[in-house]
Amino acid sequence: MRNNSASLLYDLLEDERNVSKLLLIKRESNDLNKLIKNISSAAASGATQLEQLAEEDRTLDLRATSLPSGEVETRKAITGAKRHELLNAHGADLEFKLLLTQIEALNYGASLAKVAAAHERESAHQNTFTNLSNTLLHLREEAVALLRASRE
Repeated sequence: MRNNSASLLYDLLEDERNVSKLLLIKRESNDLNKLIKNISSAAASGATQLEQLAEEDRTLDLRATSLPSGEVETRKAITGAKRHELLNAHGADLEFKLLLTQIEALNYGASLAKVAAAHERESAHQNTFTNLSNTLLHLREEAVALLRASRE
């Protein structure tokens, strides 16, 4: 359970660390730019922390996603559809769609980190997973607040 949730979390963080690259081709609000850069930074930091945990504890396997082939293909299809949607969106539509994807990803990541923490034996590693969960939840709340503000 720990390896599976940590692996899925690691994969998500690796994807999220690159979300700010979208800002290179899209010019949106300063608030959105700041949030996306914070998400990318937190994801990169979280991925590095997981790599360090895996170096310290050889039983932690960050490549143990163990997903059925149908789930793997479905995730690829969803990722491709979201990428296409974001690359073709502009202005308020882009901001709305990007915030929705980030809220979803951050919620999923926070939940994965929470599950990994619950199945971790070492308290220092539990703390790392718990802190990651809290960071992702905080960023999720920022994204929700920005989404609300953009709709008012």
